[in-house]
Parts: sequence; C-alpha cells; structure tokens
Amino acid sequence: MGYIHFDTNIVRREAFLDATPAQIGTWLRILALCTEAENGGVIAECRQWSERKWLTTCGVMPKEVLTDNPLLQWDGDNLIVTNYSVEHEENAREMRENRRLAGIASGNKRRALAQQNTNTCSTHVQLVLEQNGSPVELKDNVKDNDNSTPIVPTGDEHASASPDQPCTAPSKDVALTVALCRVRAMFRMRRGTPFDSSQERAWKKNRDAIVSTVEEHWKILEWFYALPADDPRAKYRRKDLATLMNNWNGEIIRASEEAAKSGIDPSKTPAKKKEAPADWRDIMGELYPEAHCPENFWELPESIRAHLCEESQKRKGAGK
Repeated sequence: MGYIHFDTNIVRREAFLDATPAQIGTWLRILALCTEAENGGVIAECRQWSERKWLTTCGVMPKEVLTDNPLLQWDGDNLIVTNYSVEHEENAREMRENRRLAGIASGNKRRALAQQNTNTCSTHVQLVLEQNGSPVELKDNVKDNDNSTPIVPTGDEHASASPDQPCTAPSKDVALTVALCRVRAMFRMRRGTPFDSSQERAWKKNRDAIVSTVEEHWKILEWFYALPADDPRAKYRRKDLATLMNNWNGEIIRASEEAAKSGIDPSKTPAKKKEAPADWRDIMGELYPEAHCPENFWELPESIRAHLCEESQKRKGAGK
C-alpha cells in the first residue's frame, strides 16, 4: 500500500496517551514500513537486526525499538505493530487483483476486436473510390513498406507524402488515403491542415489498425463523433485526434457501448436525411479530389457528409 490507514480514535486510547512523542514517532516509522511491505503489521525475526538494518529499513535505532513501548509488542523475535489495519490491507489486495483482472479482460476484448477487424478486412474490401475512371478493389490486408510513410494525395503519382499533406494518393495506397480522410473528417480537419508531431506519431503507430477497421465499426465511430458536443453521450469522447488514434480499438468499444445503451445500431440505422447542401459536389472536389463523387449525397460516409455540410455552412456565413 502506498499510504497509511488507521482509525483516528486511537490517539485517545490509553496506550497512545501513555506513549511519549519519541515512542509515537518510532511507532509511526515502523507502521510506515509495515504498510509498504503489507506484512500484516508483523516484522518477523527482527530482534537480532543490526543497528544499520534498523536505520536503513525504518530509520530508527535498535534501542528505540527494544525498550518498552506501549505501541509496539514483542512475540519472541517478531515485532507486532499495534493499530495496524489488516482489513485495509486485505481490501487493497482485493482491489489490486480486481484491477489486474479488469485490465486482462479489457486487453483481451481489444485484441479480439482488432483480430475481428483484420479477419474481415482480409476477405474483401470494396472502396468507393475510382482511379483512372474505374472502381478500385482491394483484397487482403493493405500493408505499406516497413520503412516508408503513407503516401498521401499530392497530385503527383511519384511524390512521397505524409499525413501533413492533403488527402490524395496513388492507387497502391488507396486504403490508407480513405482511412486518413475519414479520420480527419471526424475532427473536421480541413484538407490543408497539417498533422502536428503527436498526431503524426499516432498515425504512423496505429495506421494498420485504422486501415483494417471494418465498415460497421467506422459507422459506429462516425456516429459517435458526429454527436453534438452538448450530448451527454459525447462527454467522454477523445478530445484530440492523436489520442483517438492511440486508443482506436478502445474507442470503438466505447462507441459501441454508447450505441447499445441508446438502443440504436449506427451500422444499420439509416441517417436522418436532411437536405443535402446544394454545393456539396463542388466542396467535395476541393476537399477530397481523389474520392469518387457518387450520384447520391447519402452514399458518402457520415463523417465526410458532416464535413461537407459544415464547410457549406461556413461558406454561406462568409458570403461565398
């Protein structure tokens, strides 16, 4: 245990009232040692300890322990510290074990979710993008070179890029591009806004898990992050994009739990269709030039629809 626990009523008990300040100080130092060691308030076979050992373990001299002290008792060579809370020690052990088991369960759940994402993604991923006028179909897991950064839209097929650049990419990195665009859209990041250093590190570290996320989980996350800021369900959302990416699978679990509590399934429940912005195609061409523009506004992912609507409102407010 990292802190001492005792009933304050002991200061009015006879043993405590009979003790001198020096004896109380000795008892307190030894009590601190027992608390750290969680030894039940008993220091075993310590009567023959040397002066150096007493000083290094609890900062007292042997004569201060071996002389009569109403707060300390000897049982053979074992020193018993009175008023030590064995019950509190047991509670601390139980709480520590419960936290350990909860951590294991949480880790297993996150690993199972990551495996589910990977397995589903490895079967077949159909993306709503077009390269050179034809739909792009990706099979198996999308992996980039171990020593390379993701290639992001620059307009140049051969130019390497990073998350600091706009969302465009050559065909071999389509899955990375789509994932990056959808992540940016959840935080309403403009196309030209670069990642800061923490966001770039988080993207490089977690991009494989993000790219392999199945569409069902994308819809749940996008629903969760599209909730208004004053919605009680949004209270514990990640406030920073880097934090979201570093806790990607855990956030999918959190969003799924919030959806279950609300009795809805964002992956199956169609979004409430408000009127699509009249200029959504023009805005999409500027913000997502690499993406295939569908005939129907509602075919777009929710996060991108929300981004387009927000941008349209800003332009109307600015009188563009």
